[in-house]
Amino acid sequence: MQLNTTTNDGIIDYDPAELVVRVRSGTSIINLEKELVSKNQFLNFEPPRFKRKTKHGLEDRVGTVGGMIASGLSGPGRFFYGGCRESVLGLTILTVLGNYCGSEVLSLKTLQATMYPV
Repeated sequence: MQLNTTTNDGIIDYDPAELVVRVRSGTSIINLEKELVSKNQFLNFEPPRFKRKTKHGLEDRVGTVGGMIASGLSGPGRFFYGGCRESVLGLTILTVLGNYCGSEVLSLKTLQATMYPV
């Protein structure tokens, strides 16, 4: 089964001075990084940038922030700064049953085992 969250995208709030950004799950990693670079910031855990082949060539907009967090994507920077999960301060999750869970559910092992997040 394939889940497409790319229509649920965009940066909700960004405070460069506090190093905090709030984004929707379908926001592409590349679009987030473009915004961060404009303020001389970056994702310190260096998530990989995936591309996929289409009829017209390679498409960059494949990896999303939601997918990055769900899979824990981290590159070589994780050895110095920590992985993706160490950079997440909070999240709101919609389960397949239609329930919302807030920031109190930060144990991702518990979340994976019991909630089946969308």
